[in-house]
Amino acid sequence: TQDGRTLTGAAGTTSLTVPATTISISEGQATTSSNCAAPKCADVDTTMTGFAPNTTYTLTLSSSSNPDVAHEFFTSDSSGNGTHNDMDYDVPGETVWMSIPFNGTTIISNKLVWRAP
Repeated sequence: TQDGRTLTGAAGTTSLTVPATTISISEGQATTSSNCAAPKCADVDTTMTGFAPNTTYTLTLSSSSNPDVAHEFFTSDSSGNGTHNDMDYDVPGETVWMSIPFNGTTIISNKLVWRAP
């Protein structure tokens, strides 16, 4: 206190809920591109949650036969979330997933076996 006395009270506590950092993928709409052939090609719909707000990340698409299918960037929104639907894939039967380096580790999405659209 201002007069030099020490006052002791009950210990204080606080709690903080930190959202989980996740990536989720699903097979999207049929599409075509310069590197993805119809009729097997579809978007890889990707949803990210729990990342730092307004931050640009490198998103990597991998498959069971190629760990570096494609790399693209996405910027999280003001809540640290985002969606990305600009990558595509066209090899049915392959297992695919997305990953993002984050805070010294790598966040990996669910893995799914690709089907033909």
